[in-house]
Amino acid sequence: MSKTTTSVYVRRFRLVETPELTDYHQQSINVQNELWNFTNKYLEATYGYKHLNRKFVATVIQKRYILNAIKVKFAQHKGLLKWSPKLGLHSQAADELLKTMLTNFGQYRRVLYKASLMTIDEKLAYKNNEHSNNRQNRAWYRKGSLNFLRNRASFKTVSLPSNGQIEIKSAHHIKIQGFGIVQVVENIKNLKGSKIVISKVKRKNNGQFELQLVFTQEIKRLPQQPAIGVDWNMHNDELFRTSVNQVIKPNVIVFN
Repeated sequence: MSKTTTSVYVRRFRLVETPELTDYHQQSINVQNELWNFTNKYLEATYGYKHLNRKFVATVIQKRYILNAIKVKFAQHKGLLKWSPKLGLHSQAADELLKTMLTNFGQYRRVLYKASLMTIDEKLAYKNNEHSNNRQNRAWYRKGSLNFLRNRASFKTVSLPSNGQIEIKSAHHIKIQGFGIVQVVENIKNLKGSKIVISKVKRKNNGQFELQLVFTQEIKRLPQQPAIGVDWNMHNDELFRTSVNQVIKPNVIVFN
């Protein structure tokens, strides 16, 4: 067993709102929403219920290949040859979103495969919500599927992996890909040198911006200590006998 373990924790900070922050965040959110729907449609058309015999991406190399292919297709859909800052969403933020989508779609495929084994009658019963497990009366192949963003449904957060590019510039300023240097209300000087793995810029329901930083830290494992248990045992006036065979007797026994 390793002598260390990795601890993951999140810290939240208030961001100072500026026109540049507001505009870039909203632009990124708009592109994320569109990229989500575009990718969801592509994955369903390529790996959905009509293509269950087609293997889904499994290895890191396969995921990277399909991720890049989707980004190129989306860029071409927007009239560009490849991913560009002109799209309004940082390439690494797109990567983070697509990696999450590939993971979630892989989980949906496992549910989809099991659902495909249902009989015609079972599929019809599911569609008609006969067992109260499908109140929206979806078809069997929609079971566990990824929802499209409709009716003003939207992301609120832009997530970016650090990749060594997030930088604490001062006690109240931090540099994040795409956003540039943003101002933080709290003092973050003590975070310099910490291992930041992901940054998340979120617009909360009250309109304020929040910066979430995800950290990892290696900590030493605590040595395992042997536990001593006790048994109740009044034989030969024994009160307890521990797991290390230590006998504990009462000093005085009172009979009522």
